[in-house]
Amino acid sequence: MLKGQRGLVSSMQVGTYVVIKDMDNNLQLVNTLESEIRAMVEAARVPWGADDVEMKLSIVKIKKRLALSKEMVEELGKATGKCCREIRKARMVVVQGVIKRPNN
Repeated sequence: MLKGQRGLVSSMQVGTYVVIKDMDNNLQLVNTLESEIRAMVEAARVPWGADDVEMKLSIVKIKKRLALSKEMVEELGKATGKCCREIRKARMVVVQGVIKRPNN
């Protein structure tokens, strides 16, 4: 019985480690996205009375940042989905371990 419990605890530890690593990756993506959004806001700060060239340059910068941000949001969505799937798998491993454990 103790052997089965050790295996169950070991599975839980591995699952927890994987989820924590995934969450760290998601946090890095969120931090990068936050930086991109700040850069877009900064690019939008055009001085009052700026000429057309400055305005157009600012718009081009914002469009580039926006495209990059869209890609990051998509990547974050995929990473979050992966993390959720791995959590579900880990839960199933634990549940199966509990179900298969002998009733001594």
